[in-house]
Amino acid sequence: MLYTIKEEHPEAVKMYLTPIIGQWNEAFVTILNKRTADVPEIEVAEWGLKTEILKVRVLLCLMSSPR
Repeated sequence: MLYTIKEEHPEAVKMYLTPIIGQWNEAFVTILNKRTADVPEIEVAEWGLKTEILKVRVLLCLMSSPR
């Protein structure tokens, strides 16, 4: 959704996301650094979450790079 808004209003996305990007990054790093449990069900769920975090990080990088 934010990527779509960026096409028409790039300043709006930056204005709304800048204050919280740092908090997101700290939370993402904490989650990515956590070792998965030895319980298969928990391990699968944690890897799914980590995959989604990496997708968000890629999108944030794409949004911040000039075209």
